[in-house]
Amino acid sequence: MARHAVLNGKNLVINVIMLEDLTQWSPPPNCTIMQTDVGDINDTWDGTNFIPPSVQPLPLPQLTPDQIVNMEITDRSLVRALILALNDGSFVPGGNLANGQLRAIFKAKL
Repeated sequence: MARHAVLNGKNLVINVIMLEDLTQWSPPPNCTIMQTDVGDINDTWDGTNFIPPSVQPLPLPQLTPDQIVNMEITDRSLVRALILALNDGSFVPGGNLANGQLRAIFKAKL
């Protein structure tokens, strides 16, 4: 068994498969396969190396403290700010913080 990357017409890895015999499987139309121990799905083959995709950080919304306090907990940006504050230790549950202190912590994370 050998590991193969399945490349589309733009040299993007769309799958990684294990094949024992290349004659027993044909790639989809406009695709090729390449035996390789490296290269993962969404990597791009540049002719020499597999290049992983670049990850762009998501922009965080600019909110006022009042908007933060009045947000629904289902708002993903508030949930993300809470997780960041919990992870870095700037917010500890049960810390009995005043509303202004909570606003400042979450505003710093948004």
